[in-house]
Amino acid sequence: MPTDILFDTTGDIDFTNGDLSYGESTNQHQKDILVSHAGDYKASPDVGAGLTDYLKGDDDDINEMMRVARLQLSKDGMNVQLLAWDEVTETLTINAPYK
Repeated sequence: MPTDILFDTTGDIDFTNGDLSYGESTNQHQKDILVSHAGDYKASPDVGAGLTDYLKGDDDDINEMMRVARLQLSKDGMNVQLLAWDEVTETLTINAPYK
């Protein structure tokens, strides 16, 4: 399990008690990878799934979204065991721990 600096619910660095917060960061890494777009990270220009771009499209777009999400999480070293999109609630369920 990776440990990293944590962010608060607004996406800012979490300063609990006036200091940086560290903790298990798998979920945070997943969110960062899935929301970011390729090119957002200068040091890793191919990282980023850009999932928000797919959400207004049709079923073919959702299938491509799932393919890209699985690929990006796997490239980061995660073992994607479950990746499911619920069309009714528009919720993505992820079970992808690091290997």
